[in-house]
Amino acid sequence: MKDVLQWITRVGAWVIILLLVGMMAFTFTGQDLNVTGVLAGRGGVGSYAGTTITGRDYGFHYNGCERQASLYRQQFKDILGPGQSIDQFFNLDDCVRRSLQQSYILPMVGKRMGLGASLVAIQKSAEEEAIEQFRNQQTLLEEDRMSARQIYERNLQNYPLDLRQRQTAIERTGELLNETIVLSDEAVKARWLAQETGLQMRVLRYNNPQLLARLKKKVTVTEAEVRKAFEEEQAEKAEKASSEDESGEAAPKSFAAERPFVEDRLKTKLAREQLNKIKEQVKTISGESGYTIDAVATALGLPIENAGVVKLGQLSGVPAGKGTRANLNTSEFLKLLGERRENFTAGPLADGEFTVFVNVGQLVKPGAAVAPAAQTDEIQDRLGRDLTGQFYTYLMQEESLRGAFTVNVNADDVQR
Repeated sequence: MKDVLQWITRVGAWVIILLLVGMMAFTFTGQDLNVTGVLAGRGGVGSYAGTTITGRDYGFHYNGCERQASLYRQQFKDILGPGQSIDQFFNLDDCVRRSLQQSYILPMVGKRMGLGASLVAIQKSAEEEAIEQFRNQQTLLEEDRMSARQIYERNLQNYPLDLRQRQTAIERTGELLNETIVLSDEAVKARWLAQETGLQMRVLRYNNPQLLARLKKKVTVTEAEVRKAFEEEQAEKAEKASSEDESGEAAPKSFAAERPFVEDRLKTKLAREQLNKIKEQVKTISGESGYTIDAVATALGLPIENAGVVKLGQLSGVPAGKGTRANLNTSEFLKLLGERRENFTAGPLADGEFTVFVNVGQLVKPGAAVAPAAQTDEIQDRLGRDLTGQFYTYLMQEESLRGAFTVNVNADDVQR
């Protein structure tokens, strides 16, 4: 269920297209939230390609996204934890902006591709719709029936021709852009080989606090050293108090009372000095040609984790010991892998606050020369959908920049 909520936070362009097409069927006069009224006096609330985005349009898409948020609240209320709200996962402002973007951008893209519809064709379609609705009134009483002209005028008041024309372009363009891109057999095979190819790996992963804590446990100090440190601290405090001409200072604490704290600070200081020396040693080792991960491990005093065979598709979670995992799915490591391929040691590599050294052994290729049909189909479909989504995202970004898309209203600030 948590994955469902995570999906909501990443709700993509295709979901918004479907929502947008559905929202176009709602009428302005039937809106249950009076956002249009709130924005009525504001005139334009943004622009795209020289066209003003009206308060009416903004209110229309706002209400559509609010309806979707309400639907999510109903669907997922049982899986939300204490204090959680669907609004933490569904960004209303983001939904409105993307919905508006697509309602302005897709018709323009569709027009270039010849996917739009003339206003005459849209008008004819509206007339046919009204006639059909007129014929379906046979079950109503005579006094409740409307003429075809009345139905037509009512429909246009609720759903104007210009919006119908825009909806048609959105539907046609969205349908075309939503067609999954078909990858070549070579591309599918390359992806299969990549995800099935493995690397024999040994890993060292650590951070400074971890090393410091290990070193501190091994540090031993004598009673004389602790007393000396105590006396130095007291002398430093007395000198500081004298230079600042402080009066009324509390009486110095006894050695017995301060001893455990002084000992801890002394051990930390000595451990940090050792850590700095070790870091310099590791820097020297890793700077040498042909250095080994074993030499680094010896200097650090850490065990090497044998990660076994790690497939390329699993580089973001390489076993690093004691249930931890290292992320090697980085441009830095992939570049080294592309250059050296196998039998090399790399590091230091950054993994958040951690440092990683890795020894790569032999490449382990798939046992079969050809991917099973089921895997081929799955890869074809998944990669095709991913590429389709990436292309759509790129298209929207580029067209937004080209048309200087702007909206100066924040959905979170709209008063309802």
